[in-house]
Amino acid sequence: KLSTEVVDTCVESLQYGSQLVDSRKLIFHILYTLMGVSVYGTRLDGDNEEIRQFEENNEAFRTLAPNGLPSDTAPWLAILYRGTEKKVASLLRDSRDIICRLFAKAEETYISGQSDNFTHAILAAREEAIREEKEDAEYLTRGNLILLVRNTFIGGTDTSAGILQWLFLRMAKEPKIQEKIQKEIEDNIGSNAPVYEDRAKLPYTVACLMETLRCHPISPLGLPHKTSVDTKVGDVRIPKNTGIMFNIYGVNHDPEIWDDPQQFRPERFLDPMTGKLSQDAKQVLTFSTGPRTCPGEKLAHVDMFYVLVRLMQRLSCSAPGEPLGRERG
Repeated sequence: KLSTEVVDTCVESLQYGSQLVDSRKLIFHILYTLMGVSVYGTRLDGDNEEIRQFEENNEAFRTLAPNGLPSDTAPWLAILYRGTEKKVASLLRDSRDIICRLFAKAEETYISGQSDNFTHAILAAREEAIREEKEDAEYLTRGNLILLVRNTFIGGTDTSAGILQWLFLRMAKEPKIQEKIQKEIEDNIGSNAPVYEDRAKLPYTVACLMETLRCHPISPLGLPHKTSVDTKVGDVRIPKNTGIMFNIYGVNHDPEIWDDPQQFRPERFLDPMTGKLSQDAKQVLTFSTGPRTCPGEKLAHVDMFYVLVRLMQRLSCSAPGEPLGRERG
């Protein structure tokens, strides 16, 4: 499996023994490589100029606007942060150009009727929509397809990286969580490369990911939206073109929905009788919901599972200054 190969390569690049590692860079590199193949059919290795530039742009963006821009929630604030706005706009243009080049490369390899990656799949969907004269065919322009693929790539990497970082921090703070995950993995799949079907064998591991998604939504207020028509929610009338923010953090921590919402408790997603993933567990809205849900959600869930399991098979983590657990192969 590609995920196993990528994680193993990154782990083996580290020196033997305990050392400080910037988990953000490690996790982002793994996810960029995986998502590059899934979305574009391109192996975004460390020597790849495009991925190197993309990583540099993202690092610069996080330095300039670690919590996003003030204008994301109040557009008029842009006039007070013109310097930052211009720098961010330049970074976004560079990243857009990289995305366009990756899309063009995937487009060149597309053969009608064959879908080897996500870009090929949406090109095939456009062909079908045009051939069958579907109503939505007019919206499947090349520009819109590039945006869709970009959102899938970025949505799948940024959220996954943030959630994995939070979970590693939690495991460093509470080693028993890490030990329980590693024991579950050892007892059920050993050192075998994880596959998607293993999710059913590793309910606690999956529950830890779900609880991290609940506790630490990467975009606490989601992304800004606006109403396309006049509408009504309860007794409140909302005019067309009204800005809308969705309090994802509030819903994920609502005591009327979740028991002890401030507590990290993966068991809330497990059936108390069987220990398996509960079919009645409440929905986590970190990726939003409905037609405007994050397009990278499914890929993110898959990649987070693969990466977490393989990393836990290969290494242990602890906070700086704390003793590491057992050495792993």
